[in-house]
Amino acid sequence: MPHYLIRFTTDEPDRVIKAVTLRPESRDGFDVYVAYGSGRKEIAYFTGRNVLSVEETVIPRKGG
Repeated sequence: MPHYLIRFTTDEPDRVIKAVTLRPESRDGFDVYVAYGSGRKEIAYFTGRNVLSVEETVIPRKGG
């Protein structure tokens, strides 16, 4: 199943988010990206300014 690994700038060097879906949205008048996990649960939202890289990867399912 494809996932996105989002790494943040040097302000938060150890922060990595694993998201199933990544969408641009508008929140409180700001353009942000919203990361969703499995079951469409919102994990986090952030501006593109804070992002160092977004890597699309496939994470193998467990036990199969």
